[in-house]
Amino acid sequence: MEAGRIYREVLERRPGHFDAWHLLGLVAAQTGRPERAVELIAHALALDPNVAVAHSNQGKALNDIKRYEEAIVSCDMAIALAPDLAAAYVNRGDALAGLRRQEAALASYDKAIELDPAVAEAHNDRANTLQSLNRYEDAVAS
Repeated sequence: MEAGRIYREVLERRPGHFDAWHLLGLVAAQTGRPERAVELIAHALALDPNVAVAHSNQGKALNDIKRYEEAIVSCDMAIALAPDLAAAYVNRGDALAGLRRQEAALASYDKAIELDPAVAEAHNDRANTLQSLNRYEDAVAS
């Protein structure tokens, strides 16, 4: 992937470049390598632990490898840094759903929707969670 090559070139010149590490992690996640994504994003976060979106993306990558408890920690850090980051609530909801904590997951999805009603993933994941609770009419509405 062209973007990955560019980010690696940046890192050859500037090994401490936060964005290159973070974005290379996103490339890994998007190309089906979530374990590598976790490593790369962790490297970025070691450089700057105060970037909420990176913590949220780390939570998503951790969800992809079913490390749900760690994903919740990452999402909680993202939320602490940026309480209005809807994606962090979606990723937190996904981790909670993975742990079969559906009511808590619904609360996270609801918060994401409250913050940004246009986040389709929050509506979809909320509907799936409602379906798992046999709340079919609510799921259809979501």
